[in-house]
Amino acid sequence: MSLDTLASDLYEVSQEIANLEDQRYQLRKQLFEIATEENDKPFYSLPTKSVELPDGFLKKVGLTKDEFFDSRYPGWKIIAEEKNVYIIKKLPEFLPFEYVDPESRIKVAKQIQESTPEVDWETLEKDDPELYKELGMIVSHLELNEAKYYELSQKDPEVISILQRHLKMKKPVQRLPKPTVVKDE
Repeated sequence: MSLDTLASDLYEVSQEIANLEDQRYQLRKQLFEIATEENDKPFYSLPTKSVELPDGFLKKVGLTKDEFFDSRYPGWKIIAEEKNVYIIKKLPEFLPFEYVDPESRIKVAKQIQESTPEVDWETLEKDDPELYKELGMIVSHLELNEAKYYELSQKDPEVISILQRHLKMKKPVQRLPKPTVVKDE
């Protein structure tokens, strides 16, 4: 095979791959849209939870309600609130989904990958300077002193609630695993 032919073949294959990737992206997008619609049907109960914040907490740490919930509970929305108690519901686009074609037995799925929370040291320092000093370890940046956290939380379980308000989360990532054929058991 000549170098000219090889270059031409590689170019054509690269173009085909690019077209297939674009098709795959469009199909993935359609699957995620359908999955969201399915997860949002009235008979499906979306996960909910309640979050209680101490009086004056948002003002003390310098966050708006939206900033707090966007950074601590991405993928959730407030559906009710009374005083300092908020009821939040998981958004349907951030729920996993799975479908198995009854004839071909091909399974397609949408997976959700949550991030590991990180401590918002700035708000913790404003809210509870003593706990900030106890738990923070300066490396090249602050890291949680897990041994101290365990010790303090054993003495006073309220430490867990305080720290929970200062854990930031990144928005969940939607993943499309490779479709597989489901075998009958």
